[in-house]
Amino acid sequence: MVRLKRSSCFATTSGRLNRQQRRERELTSLFGDEVVSQARLTDPAELDLSAALMEAVWDAADQLLRDAGNPYAQRAYVQGMPEAARLVLCMWVMDLELVRKLQERTAGLIKP
Repeated sequence: MVRLKRSSCFATTSGRLNRQQRRERELTSLFGDEVVSQARLTDPAELDLSAALMEAVWDAADQLLRDAGNPYAQRAYVQGMPEAARLVLCMWVMDLELVRKLQERTAGLIKP
């Protein structure tokens, strides 16, 4: 995903970011503080899912993979997404098992 310069507030005692800290920085850079915070507070069971929303999330994930290595393109794409799709994508990136859980909830909405 996105690579950022180290910040002293995220540095470990050795001066290097650990895996979790890098992931947090990447999430915040890609989605913004507000979306990341909202994703942490949102219960996936409370999401109002639709086939269109899930397809938008799948399309966005594909686009992020195509734009791998280009954080500016990734960020621009994410910022142009509808808010609900951006939230679900962020939740998915935070918890890759979420896709399986959402697929179970939306069985029948999206054709394989």
